[in-house]
Amino acid sequence: MHLTEDNYKQLLAGEEFPGSEELAKHLESPCPACEAFLGERRPQSVLKPLLLTQTVPPSAPAVATNRTPARLVSWHRAENLALMLTDIKGFTERTSRKTRAEVERLLQIHEALMLPVFRAFNGVVRKSIGDAYLVTFESPTNAVLCGAAIQDRLFTFNQAAPEPDRMEVRVVLNAGEVRAEPRDVFGEPVHIAQRVEEVAEANEVTLTEAMFLVMNKAEVPSVELGQFELRGINEKVKLFKIPRGGRTANGASPNPNHATLPFGGLGLQRAGKLPETDLATIERALVARQSRRALVAQAQRFLRSPEGIKVTAAVAGVLLLGIVGVSVKMAMKPKVERALDAGKMAEARELVALMPKGPDKTYWQARLDEKDDAGRAIHGYVTAAHDNAEWVKPSIERLGLIAKGGNCEIKVRVADALGELGESAGRSVLEDLSKEQPEKDDSFLGRLRDPCDPAKHAEKALEKITH
Repeated sequence: MHLTEDNYKQLLAGEEFPGSEELAKHLESPCPACEAFLGERRPQSVLKPLLLTQTVPPSAPAVATNRTPARLVSWHRAENLALMLTDIKGFTERTSRKTRAEVERLLQIHEALMLPVFRAFNGVVRKSIGDAYLVTFESPTNAVLCGAAIQDRLFTFNQAAPEPDRMEVRVVLNAGEVRAEPRDVFGEPVHIAQRVEEVAEANEVTLTEAMFLVMNKAEVPSVELGQFELRGINEKVKLFKIPRGGRTANGASPNPNHATLPFGGLGLQRAGKLPETDLATIERALVARQSRRALVAQAQRFLRSPEGIKVTAAVAGVLLLGIVGVSVKMAMKPKVERALDAGKMAEARELVALMPKGPDKTYWQARLDEKDDAGRAIHGYVTAAHDNAEWVKPSIERLGLIAKGGNCEIKVRVADALGELGESAGRSVLEDLSKEQPEKDDSFLGRLRDPCDPAKHAEKALEKITH
């Protein structure tokens, strides 16, 4: 495989494509054709920096050399993101005096306090190591507001929590072009943020000049801290922080409900509803989560045990039998019934028309008649049940459905039909009809007739069944 116009354009766009790995391996060995292709585009090519060696001009002879093999460096798409680093002040010292269970509990409380705030501002947690989080944001302003919300939320928690559970957190913000991966972020902005973290104070939101320049200064106030020399950074870095009080740059007052918070609820009022910060609520949630995990772990251990394997096999067998039973039942169901169940009326009519005369055809014709002519359907069911005992139960079931959805006259006709059949299977339908109220017709001709009374007809039919 050589470089072509198509895969060259895909490489420029940073796209993966079928054969990209093979192409990279191919370029590990001298390839005059590929190098000639690049040589023609060298003035405008941005792929040249990706080659670990110089390409050979088209006029140069294709001779073997002792140079390092040329290959494409792994391609990563760069992104401009806002970065947040957080960590607990004195965490290492605190953990040296705690048991592993106590350290785990502290980290779980820390997670319960921090993660909802990250999510509220669309932050993406790229990495967490112990007490430290590396989070990215597409919006620099959201990142700064998130930092303020974190400090106000922790302040509320610390006010009520016992001394051993209180925590003071550093929040550092920077912005720039990084190489972002699902579980990590790389680049100079990350390195600078790590060095700023070494000089940042706990309970504050510290940001670099890069963050200050891209955030919305009308929404977030800031004060300059000055130039700082940072370990491993050649030039001094100007740092800023969010001032206490929560007043925005235009002088707006903080939310009265958050007036006692260090940053006046500057970020919390944008975060929406967050879980409560009291220790009892947090611990209840942790216990519930641990209980769910314990149940899952217990179930997994059981399923791996010999007894669990037997139970799993038995359950699988029962399910398989059920599936087979349903499949067999579906296969045994008459084709005309499957068509009716699927609402394919035209197909059902064709199938019924092809049936020979007899009770089967009478029953299925009654099924077709139900929608348009309930009276004819009733007569068909009675006829099918008389001619073949196999249709007694299905016909009575259909008559019961017709009665439920029919008017007073239809209910009377169903009661009479069941009385004519005289089958005990129709008793429950007749008992329901015996509870119906008479229906009067107030028209002139209606007054000359007896009222429609399904109950009266049902009682007569029940007497026939009884005797």
